[in-house]
Amino acid sequence: MLEDDVIQIQGLSVCTRIGVTEEEHLSPQHLLLDLQIQPQNSFSAQKSTQPLVDYSALAQRIRSLCAVGQWRLIETLAEEISNTLLLEFPVKRLTLRIRKFVLPHAEFVAIQTTRER
Repeated sequence: MLEDDVIQIQGLSVCTRIGVTEEEHLSPQHLLLDLQIQPQNSFSAQKSTQPLVDYSALAQRIRSLCAVGQWRLIETLAEEISNTLLLEFPVKRLTLRIRKFVLPHAEFVAIQTTRER
């Protein structure tokens, strides 16, 4: 498979309870997620009209996971999302970036992780 065979989702908006302090957990916080998804099969091997990865279902799975969970660290949230997507979708490799908007005088804080099946 070519490294160019990726599906990207940029700026997926989610709300979740996340943070170390009690104040951060009082109300859900807005996060933005960027994903680069390498399907298990290449684009050229695709023979049907079904998508290699149902990115709509994948995005909804992330949003529902974030809606019901609570995390102290965005690193832990990234691990949970990555593990869930690799288990439930035909994804070979996933790069996930999470942006959190909590620091004054900074546009955002972000973490990025890459996981493989």
